[in-house]
Amino acid sequence: MERFRFLLYIALLVEGIMALPILGYIVAAGTAYLLLVVSFVIHVINFMYLSRWGANNRPAIMGIVSSVLGFIPFIGFVLHVITFLMYLAAVQKREYIF
Repeated sequence: MERFRFLLYIALLVEGIMALPILGYIVAAGTAYLLLVVSFVIHVINFMYLSRWGANNRPAIMGIVSSVLGFIPFIGFVLHVITFLMYLAAVQKREYIF
């Protein structure tokens, strides 16, 4: 369970960085958009764990969508902000603890 909690915080951190307008673009473009691929993998793993345990998996679904569409400048920014807020709410409510 501790590894899974750590993975949620990693997803929250990545989404927080990507949600910053200029810094998110610099990091994404600077890594040749590899960060979006890594983010996609993290969200898929989160989705699998959350679905298995019957928890709220909406942040992970939104993370998958934002990772796929994140290369589009303004749309990617908005999606990453929404995903960040969804992960933040889930972590604060501790919806991942069963």
